[in-house]
Amino acid sequence: MFNIALVEDDITISEGINYALKKKGYGCHRFYDGDNFLEKVSNRIITQQLPSPK
Repeated sequence: MFNIALVEDDITISEGINYALKKKGYGCHRFYDGDNFLEKVSNRIITQQLPSPK
């Protein structure tokens, strides 16, 4: 199964998304800021930014 890198600064939202992904069988690596994410995965990166609902 795929591992997903989740970048979300709101811990409550991050926990909810993490729970849903794990329930579907995905691995989830959580990051709480973009700088930390880029530092960890800069040599193997594919990104997608999703717009926030308004």
